[in-house]
Amino acid sequence: MQSDVGYSDQNRLIAKVLHMYYMSNLSQLEISKQLGLSTVKVNRIIKLARQEGMIEIHLKLPFPNLPELESRILALSDLEDILISPSIGNTQSQDLAQLAQVAGSSFVNLIRANDMICVGGGKTILEIINFIDKQIIPGVKTVPALGGVQDLYEGDVNSIAARLANKLGGESINFYAPAFAETEAEREMFFKLTHINKVLEQAKSARIGLFGIGNLQIDSSIIQYCSLPYNILEDLVQKRGAIGEILIYAIDDQGRECIPELNKRVVGISLEDFRKIPIRIGAAIGSAKAPAIAAAILGSFFTHLYIDENAAKNVIKILEKRKVDKNP
Repeated sequence: MQSDVGYSDQNRLIAKVLHMYYMSNLSQLEISKQLGLSTVKVNRIIKLARQEGMIEIHLKLPFPNLPELESRILALSDLEDILISPSIGNTQSQDLAQLAQVAGSSFVNLIRANDMICVGGGKTILEIINFIDKQIIPGVKTVPALGGVQDLYEGDVNSIAARLANKLGGESINFYAPAFAETEAEREMFFKLTHINKVLEQAKSARIGLFGIGNLQIDSSIIQYCSLPYNILEDLVQKRGAIGEILIYAIDDQGRECIPELNKRVVGISLEDFRKIPIRIGAAIGSAKAPAIAAAILGSFFTHLYIDENAAKNVIKILEKRKVDKNP
């Protein structure tokens, strides 16, 4: 097919087919009927026109950089999927609302009838659940992955599990234990209690879960509610290179557990059992969370990720630097 010859009958037919297909939005079947051609002939004309460079597609997508950011992180990780929301607000709370709105719909689309859904605590998870439309998914149950935190009602895991169950017309299971035990011995005592063991087994049986990714700044849950004195915890964070937390287990920049003195006081499912949940969704907002998010990716904690644009850009920088350092 020659595109640089005169306006022949062939070129006229090509122009007509392309105009009908791309400008009038007719299907190939509709075009074949109107022009008296076979659908195979119409398809061949369109295919050859592409090969001859007659077709140029210019996409004017909303937030065109987001698909590229998603693709780059997927290429740098073993994630199955990632959702990145635009960072367009003047405050982090506005960006959180933007993420929560799209994440809520994405999360619900992954839930099946009769699912056991495991959840973590925190503001980001609460906000995502708040944006879920009330509906009925038959037989779903929600269960916390760990114990609760006093004086943190809305962001507490029991409250979040109950709110999610209410949104989905399901049943919530309460975890009547603290997130942190005062000592390792107290933690072992909790694990021997029948009702706590039952909840832990239900959490481990979950098919899907939604969890926050935390950093270790002064306002984080792990700093505020840990049973260790702050000065001791601060010293351990610096010495062990801890930069984030998953289910309030401290992790280093490679995604490894790194503060056993703290982690052995967590009353919840282990990170080993956590990784056995088939669909594990991590959520976080803000560039300050990027090191923790990158560590979570390197530790293969999650199958899916919900983050914002600012966090994503910084995560890419961290992961690409690690790749260069690993393969100089």
